[in-house]
Amino acid sequence: MSTFENLNNLENEANQNTYESRFVYGLVEIKKKLSHYGIEKHLFSNYNSPLSKFKSLPTDTKIQIINNLQNYIRALSSLDELENPQEKNSLNLFWLFMRELGFKSTSDLFSHLKFDDVLELYNQSGVQIFCSMNFFNLCSYSYEEIFSYSWFDLYNREVPITQELIDITTDASTGKTKNIRLLSIEPHYVTENHDGKIKFKTKIKQKLIAPLMYIGGGAAGFIHCFEVISHEKFMLDN
Repeated sequence: MSTFENLNNLENEANQNTYESRFVYGLVEIKKKLSHYGIEKHLFSNYNSPLSKFKSLPTDTKIQIINNLQNYIRALSSLDELENPQEKNSLNLFWLFMRELGFKSTSDLFSHLKFDDVLELYNQSGVQIFCSMNFFNLCSYSYEEIFSYSWFDLYNREVPITQELIDITTDASTGKTKNIRLLSIEPHYVTENHDGKIKFKTKIKQKLIAPLMYIGGGAAGFIHCFEVISHEKFMLDN
């Protein structure tokens, strides 16, 4: 286990005010807050040395990841403050995150969403800046991996499906598409891409891609929504 897992040592790390220490601090806060909703995950990877990926990233990418963590923490804090326990769900967290960053989408977006949908936000560079709480239960990855690795590092999927989604999301994130795109892609499996013997495999149905925009105007990225059909873990043969 990494020494970073010992929360008593993290205060000293945070006081160093390095990008790595700020990243660790954000991960710890995320872990604490999500544990209130029954979500328990490791802070760091079981397959790679702690922070190895984050340390290799360009400085501007590190800053972006740290900002994403801070925005997520603020949205979770706003969710914690809701008085009605039934309102403390992934869909409201998604709305609070959108509000926190000054984002908007099409006026009919929420009419297409259900409480058990999995939601993700991506910026114009294709970097995930938000995932709904139910996403965390679909993977064996640590918080470090979820917030510092790209989707293509973490998962495998049939290449033609991935390419079709790239084409659709490019139109949405650049502002070429102004409306929701309801998807008719066949249900398919997404499989974890790591070196462990036990992996998660999830069968999903793509639901929609929607443009993500700034309230003041201009394209900001895209919203991805999918439904979970089945979810299982399997062991690789030796």
